[in-house]
Formats: sequence, structure tokens, C-alpha cells
Amino acid sequence: MKTNDFSNFIERFNAGEMSETEKQWFEKEIDGNVELRNEVNLRKRTDEILKNQDVMALRNRLNAIEKKRNMVDTTTKRFRIPIYIRYAAVITVLVLIATLTLFPGKSLNNDEIMKRYYKVYEPPTSQRSATAGADADFTLALEFY
Repeated sequence: MKTNDFSNFIERFNAGEMSETEKQWFEKEIDGNVELRNEVNLRKRTDEILKNQDVMALRNRLNAIEKKRNMVDTTTKRFRIPIYIRYAAVITVLVLIATLTLFPGKSLNNDEIMKRYYKVYEPPTSQRSATAGADADFTLALEFY
């Protein structure tokens, strides 16, 4: 006999809906027919899988969430800046702000710089007009200055 003839019996056997006499008869058929035994086992496993379909759907959802989380973790790790570089950036910004507040951007022209910082040089010794030699070079330098 073919296994297709036993479809109704297989379903009833797996569901436990057979009477004792039918069950004993069907178990004898299973023992004598390898194809029927394989079909019964296949359908039993299929029924168990379908019963656990909610569990499998939950596993699939959790796997999808874990994959997304791993993708996010890898992207953030790749672009993470070391802490010492962050501190250096903060200090640089603070120095820049302090520099801009303490030294406003006034542009001074040549005349203002001369008035502010130029001092006339006064030689520490007095000079005579009749001196010659090394003092003459010094006097000439002071005149050019």
C-alpha cells in the first residue's frame, strides 16, 4: 500500500484520536512499512515545528534585533574619538576664546605703533666734537640712528 492512503490515519495517530484497536493495527502497519514510518515521523516533526512557530518567530525577531544592534555597535566603535583628543579639542577651543576676548582684532598702522612703542635712545656717555678715532665711529652710528 502507498503512504497516501494512510493520510487520515496518520493525522489521527499523531493527534492521539485513535481507539486502542485502531492504534494497535496502525502500529503494526508502521512496523511493516518503512515509507509509512518515515511519513509518520515527518508529519510528527512538522506538527511539533508548527506548534513551536511562535517560539521560532520570537527567535527570528530577536536575531534581527541583535543584528541591528551589532551593526550600530560596529559603526559607533569605528568613529569613536579617543578621550585625550577630546580633551585637547576642548582646551584648544578655550584658548581660542580667551585669545579672542583678551586681544581684540585692532589693526594698528605704522604711526600708532611708533607713538606707542618708540623711545629715543640716549647714549650713556657724553660726546665731544673734537674726539677722533674709535669715538668717531660711535658718534657716526648715533647720528644715523
